[in-house]
Amino acid sequence: MGAKEDFPGLRFDPTPGIPGAVDGLLAQIRGVVVQMGQVQTELDATLLRPAAWQGRAGSEFQRRVTDLVPHLGVLRDSLQTVQLSLAGWLSALTSYQQTRKSLDDQALAVRRRKEAAERSWEQIGKSLLLGGGLSQADEARARQLRAEADAAGGELASILRQAKGLEEQHHGSAESAARDIEQAAKDFGRYRSMGTLIQTALQSLDKGFDGLTRQDPGEQREGMDRDGSRAGTKGLNFNNDWAGREILARYLRGGGDWTIRDDPDWNEYMNGNHSLNAVLESGKRNPNDGTVIPPLFVQLAQDAVDRRSTYSTFDKTDHMEIENGEGFVGYQYLHGTNKDVGDFNARGNAVVSVLPNGDKEVRIQADLTWNDTIDPNKKYETDSWKSKVAEVVTFGQAESYDLHLTWPRDAVVVFPAGGGAPVVRSGPGKG
Repeated sequence: MGAKEDFPGLRFDPTPGIPGAVDGLLAQIRGVVVQMGQVQTELDATLLRPAAWQGRAGSEFQRRVTDLVPHLGVLRDSLQTVQLSLAGWLSALTSYQQTRKSLDDQALAVRRRKEAAERSWEQIGKSLLLGGGLSQADEARARQLRAEADAAGGELASILRQAKGLEEQHHGSAESAARDIEQAAKDFGRYRSMGTLIQTALQSLDKGFDGLTRQDPGEQREGMDRDGSRAGTKGLNFNNDWAGREILARYLRGGGDWTIRDDPDWNEYMNGNHSLNAVLESGKRNPNDGTVIPPLFVQLAQDAVDRRSTYSTFDKTDHMEIENGEGFVGYQYLHGTNKDVGDFNARGNAVVSVLPNGDKEVRIQADLTWNDTIDPNKKYETDSWKSKVAEVVTFGQAESYDLHLTWPRDAVVVFPAGGGAPVVRSGPGKG
């Protein structure tokens, strides 16, 4: 839109602009304003619940989240100003372009009348040049055509002046809307730059606990039970660890799918999960019928023994779950594997030997892979508002992603010669 051929009457565009594009932008801003209103409501409710904040880490997190409130408020006010300005501009632009169409249609009709009169007048003139005489009727007709052409020219000039006036109105309204938007940006910028807001938000939500909440070996966090849950607290939970903060940080920044393989820190982290270790070494109970499912390493070892070969490989996939919760804790984010992206996979080899006393020993070298999708779990209250905060403070940058986490794990399984329960010993793999 905007080329001369698009306006055959006016032959210029006095009101450039694409209402659909403005409407699309306006819809996006409306959506963000609505989201921010929801976040504000939930933050108000959250911050007014003392029971949700316990211990030193909880108090610090409350302080950091409270710091976000005025930033979000100023940003919301600024965006509402932009919303009103854009809405006014969209209404004006739509009206201007309706007027433009009317003027263009009028101008086109007048041009056609003018051009038709001029062509007919020219034909009479050509007859005169070729030596033909003009009758009184021809002379009268020529005068009439000349008058019609002149009148059409005057009418066209009037329409073009109206179009020029419309152009000035359009330009003035556009500049006014631009000034309002620029002022809103300046108002927000004087209070807190956009980059600082995002940085503050990210630090509060995913990296603000380093030093304060770092847990030394054997240390029990203040206000937490041994299993990592918040003691005596119902509702919101803000436990956290470095793994949880890294998982959340990638979600907030929209880093895309994440593959981690044989990373020393993650190896230690995954090998240290008590729930997972129980499944690997001690077995678990079938929730459907209550029977005990043998430990994964025993299953792999038994399969190797049944093959009647000293060496065999395995590639086993199943669903796996560990503890869940509402904190910024890596284990709680991982909770359950996702079958759509690979579930839990154990791949490696097993070596079978018979000891002098008749026991069968199976040495297992495995690569364990946890495949999951990191996205908000609507079951949890905090996931809901944390997701909304993330969308707002990162301006839509927050993005769900698939996580593929692989770490090595070795195991030795001994089947006693005289029968009895197999003995499992496992630990970090060689890598």
